[in-house]
Amino acid sequence: LRKTTAVNSLFRSIFFLPVLISPLAAGFIWRAIVDPSGPMNQVIGLVIPGFNYAWLGHPVSALVTVAFIDGWKWSGIATLVYIAGLNSIPDSLLEAAELDGAGPWKRFWKVSFPLLAPAFTFNIATTLIGALSAYDVIASTTSGGPGNSTTTLNVALQQQFGSSFYGTASSLSLTVTVIVIAITVPLVSWLRRREVA
Repeated sequence: LRKTTAVNSLFRSIFFLPVLISPLAAGFIWRAIVDPSGPMNQVIGLVIPGFNYAWLGHPVSALVTVAFIDGWKWSGIATLVYIAGLNSIPDSLLEAAELDGAGPWKRFWKVSFPLLAPAFTFNIATTLIGALSAYDVIASTTSGGPGNSTTTLNVALQQQFGSSFYGTASSLSLTVTVIVIAITVPLVSWLRRREVA
């Protein structure tokens, strides 16, 4: 996807398309897809007759499904950041490595990968912050269930607020803020020190 061609532009658009969809809408769409009577079970049923599984009805599969939906939703931004990072690498460095006899794999690991450190820093930080503040996709798919298997702090905050436990909801809100700051600031600082200038 690094080079700008018609085919690559099409694939870039396909990867970025989920980002343009509202997280709530994406959750509702995927909830319909993975419903026991939805298209996913019907397609699998073509290979395995009688297949019927409640993807959001079991703790482990619900967590994996929600994580997949959230990853699918935001992968377009990470893809664009990595493409921008690859395009910022001077061609002269890659050509010099090729002249020195480095193959494609070695060029990636010895030249491209270290110079992608700023892109890694950005993607890891934004993914971590997004994971710690996840709400939309969970609210539209499982509402934190089954049981508490997909409950995040923000889902718990909404549940407490909806039950008129305003003090607990305020405490959870502050807790989310403190956790995000306590984890991301040292992580970003450490990742920035590892970046190659």
